[in-house]
Amino acid sequence: MRRFQSLLVYLPVDKPAEAVVKTADELARQNDATVTVVDVVESAGGLFGRARSTTDALERALAESATERLRQTAETFEYSTPDVVVRSGVDFVEVINQVYNGGHDMVLVGSQPRDQASARLDPTIAHLMRKSPVPVWVVDEEHQSGDVMVAIGPELESESRDLNRTILELGTSLAERLGVRCHVVHAWRLPGESLLLGSRVQIPRDQVQGLLRETEDTANSMIDALLAEVPLAAEAEIHLSHGRPEEALVALVEKVEPAVVVMGTVARKGIAGLIVGNTAERVLATIDASLLAVKPPWFVSPVPPPWDHPSMVID
Repeated sequence: MRRFQSLLVYLPVDKPAEAVVKTADELARQNDATVTVVDVVESAGGLFGRARSTTDALERALAESATERLRQTAETFEYSTPDVVVRSGVDFVEVINQVYNGGHDMVLVGSQPRDQASARLDPTIAHLMRKSPVPVWVVDEEHQSGDVMVAIGPELESESRDLNRTILELGTSLAERLGVRCHVVHAWRLPGESLLLGSRVQIPRDQVQGLLRETEDTANSMIDALLAEVPLAAEAEIHLSHGRPEEALVALVEKVEPAVVVMGTVARKGIAGLIVGNTAERVLATIDASLLAVKPPWFVSPVPPPWDHPSMVID
């Protein structure tokens, strides 16, 4: 697996911590990585009508409370001794700022159980998945054992091929380190398929069926070529489905019950931070598994690196 050298674990007070701590600790052990645990307290500077001394005192009190909680959590790590960082401001912005300031190469955050759907993909997690310049691992609190699943997207251009290769390398290597199977899933479909098969488009059915076979053959060739580039993928179990990607992936997750799904988030090159598809978000809100979301290599976060925004507390 790509050697992640600096892990940032976001531990807000309202998110479960046990599973994400365990995952980060084991990943740090495997990669000999450093770990930083971070929380973000809301800035009190905007409290209307309050004296600056009052808001400063309130902010210090919030920071001290968050720092003490993170120190206690840091003591539960078995293989690493995390640094503790508390920042003030907008939560996802400050997490990304800490990525820049600390040179971190992965963010880990806990996810609520699926039965708490409104909190499972809350706005902060959604923002991190869309805007973090580094991979984001959303750790499911209740489902920690199982195989690894890699979701391969369509190769619309060379950049999407690079992303597919990256997530396949990550997924197969992660499966090897965990000693579990790797499942590779890809869903193919003919653009405008339902319309072409309907009665309003005057195209012979046998011609449409030919287009379907051609699309399936192209998908098979794409997967074969991709697997040939990643040696560890030789032992992977391949699942090719006909249909919409999120539906095929959710169905396979329910069948295989993986511990983690590795997939890419699709962006538009040249437009910073624009996410074209939100399949990863829909999948995360539905499945009982962790999700490792990976950006294309050329992705530029819409949150620019800060000029100088130090954290409030660093241990």
